[in-house]
Amino acid sequence: MVKFRFYNPTVSGGFTTFSFLLELTLVQSYVCASVNAKNRWLLIRRCSCHRPEKVLLEMAKYRLILLRHGEGAWNKENRFCSWVDQKLSSDGVKEAQTCGRHLKNLGFEFDLVFTSILSRSIQTAWLVLEEMGQEWVPTEASWRLNERHYGALIGLNRAEMALNHGEEQVKRWRRSYAVTPPPITESHPYYHEIYNDRRYKLCDVPLEKLPKAESLKEVLDRLLPYWNERIAPEVKKGKTVLISAHGNSTRALLKHLEGNVASERF
Repeated sequence: MVKFRFYNPTVSGGFTTFSFLLELTLVQSYVCASVNAKNRWLLIRRCSCHRPEKVLLEMAKYRLILLRHGEGAWNKENRFCSWVDQKLSSDGVKEAQTCGRHLKNLGFEFDLVFTSILSRSIQTAWLVLEEMGQEWVPTEASWRLNERHYGALIGLNRAEMALNHGEEQVKRWRRSYAVTPPPITESHPYYHEIYNDRRYKLCDVPLEKLPKAESLKEVLDRLLPYWNERIAPEVKKGKTVLISAHGNSTRALLKHLEGNVASERF
């Protein structure tokens, strides 16, 4: 399932004071809108015949779309994919193409696209841009937008883990903000596939400094320098920016943007 979100932040609030949030869930066919006064965001699912989303787009001073990649084979198998590089499944390809059509219908014209260095993130961006007729838009990839590193849990099935470790422990590993899973070691079946990959020798940190496991907090810690130094300045210049990333890197950035989400509940 591909989702994308639209933000209209204020300069004084540093992307946290006020935001409209637009989330399109591609497999749903109904219209549902609600306003949360405390967090001050508007959620709209799907397009209505009156197209209220276009009103929001016209009101926006800043435009940032956060897009989670389409389905991969391990998503379907309920396994921790993390830093293992996988392409989209056939359904994931269709999801990305459908998302591109929605964005085109909403009138988006992107100036910059940012992705992780994992193929499913890059492939999703390519398919979206192709559907929009915007394949020429400059694209930049960084490991700092990668999915959360799940360490020793990579490749494991979530349901089987719940049987072996208990649902509460698995939930803590997956959903707690500051709990880090056990690190990946050289004996792990996917260790060498990840760390011998040439893409990780071209990062802005030495190979030995790359994470071996991460909490959501640690994802945010490694993502923020790239956001603050590379992405946010482009958004503040008025450029329309697409970030094609992953569930947890998107969650981490949303936590930073919304600012007021309780750490252990996010």
